Amino acid sequence: PGAEALEMAGYSDDVDALLIAEPTGYYNMVYTNKGELDIEIKSVGKAAHSSMPALGNNAIEHLLTVLAQIRTQIDQLTAGVTNPVLGETLLNVDTISGGNQINAIPSLAIVGLNLRTIPEVSNDQILNVIDDVVANYNQTTTGQISVEVSMNIVSILGDVNAPLLPDMQRIAEPYASRQKISAAEAEQLKQAALAAGVKDDR
Repeated sequence: PGAEALEMAGYSDDVDALLIAEPTGYYNMVYTNKGELDIEIKSVGKAAHSSMPALGNNAIEHLLTVLAQIRTQIDQLTAGVTNPVLGETLLNVDTISGGNQINAIPSLAIVGLNLRTIPEVSNDQILNVIDDVVANYNQTTTGQISVEVSMNIVSILGDVNAPLLPDMQRIAEPYASRQKISAAEAEQLKQAALAAGVKDDR
């Protein structure tokens, strides 16, 4: 919110380059990053005793079904689409909750999705797919599914030849060289950064 407020106020209108001190644990300059979507999908059903499931409406079953449909549609949207720097779109199911006891039909279930996105498949395209799946599911079943987006950040493609990069490398080198990191640890940090959509400049 702070960065967005500054941008909306015009503070970035004449900015040619911006340095962000992000604590990645990866001691190198980064010039590009994947976008991010944080999405909560909620399923509302009707509680009932498990001996009489027809009297209820199973929120977990609806959530699992619509989640599978969403993944299928996003997989189709992103299949074979990659960015030469950032790689492919990533979809992760990171949190899930539902029900309150083993002998009761659950009336509520919630899943949290995190997606890492690339310019070739925009955040809006992905959100449109999710909205279409949920709308169709709600119209054709007894499910009551809703979607809430808590984070929507587009991917950033910087300039590998930006003059700021070598200047910052020169300034940071004395500090980075004092870090007690083995070659294996450095490679592990690099691969973790690349997997997260963080790209170095070499």
